[in-house]
Amino acid sequence: LAQAQLQMETGNLDMAFLLYKNAAGQDDAEALTALGKMYDPDLHSAKTSPLPSPNPGLAADYYKRAADAGNVLAQRRLGILMMEGRHGADADITAGRQLLSTAAAAGDEEAKTYLEAHP
Repeated sequence: LAQAQLQMETGNLDMAFLLYKNAAGQDDAEALTALGKMYDPDLHSAKTSPLPSPNPGLAADYYKRAADAGNVLAQRRLGILMMEGRHGADADITAGRQLLSTAAAAGDEEAKTYLEAHP
């Protein structure tokens, strides 16, 4: 995981992706979240992902595994994608709000702000 983060910092996105995939195979929540971010339509760019295009369904899959392991960022990102129906399925306001509430309760200010803006 540390090596993957170092590769991201130096701009070697292909190597970072492979290292994150390896760590994700061991159910590392941070690696799962990092992969989710690489596929996330809101976070995907040439500077953040080696992938040619975002894939909300795969982002949601990685975020779900990380969120289930307690990763707060994954809970927020998956909650937003679910509420907006951009996770590869129809919007699920109830489940999305629950994830955001969990993240907010853990101190995630962005989750709190999103919930306040979307009552």
